[in-house]
Amino acid sequence: ASMLLPALNRARDKAKTISCSSNLKQMGIYFSLYTDNYDGVFPLQYDRTRGSSWYFWYSGIKDNVGAGFADKTLLCPSDSDNTVTSYGFDSHWGRKYTATSWYCGGPKKLSRFKNPAHLIVILDSLRPDFSAFYSGWMNYFPMLRHKNTFNILFADGHVKNMKDRSFGLYAGSADGWPRDDSRWVQW
Repeated sequence: ASMLLPALNRARDKAKTISCSSNLKQMGIYFSLYTDNYDGVFPLQYDRTRGSSWYFWYSGIKDNVGAGFADKTLLCPSDSDNTVTSYGFDSHWGRKYTATSWYCGGPKKLSRFKNPAHLIVILDSLRPDFSAFYSGWMNYFPMLRHKNTFNILFADGHVKNMKDRSFGLYAGSADGWPRDDSRWVQW
């Protein structure tokens, strides 16, 4: 039994990683359905103009998909801390604070980008929002929930498991997270 236990734990961890990847792939389908209904525009990361409460991206996705939305896709099986979502939506896709004020450029159309395979949509995160712009940006790093790896959904719909935090769009600084990247300014 003592010889089998480590192998069983590794198999269980691998299954959780695969299940998390599957959740993100399903979220990619939900995002695709959303953009189909809104002329190619992604949902806002959050919208504060809908009243006094925050209207996060997952609420927009849920409202768009309707009864077909599975709440369990918002939770990573390796995440025991979050009760609403285990994934952070990248702030580059836009936020709305007031009727006239936009942060991070407002809502974005996927067709405006040259290489969506390098643009993060959502990833394993401590918070429902993900950004490298905050002063407390350490809180916005990906969560290494899967044996020092994390999963990412990219804008073209593919999901990737990453081993470190210096990758793709954000590669460059010593810790992999510069505060700005010119590849977002493509229009």
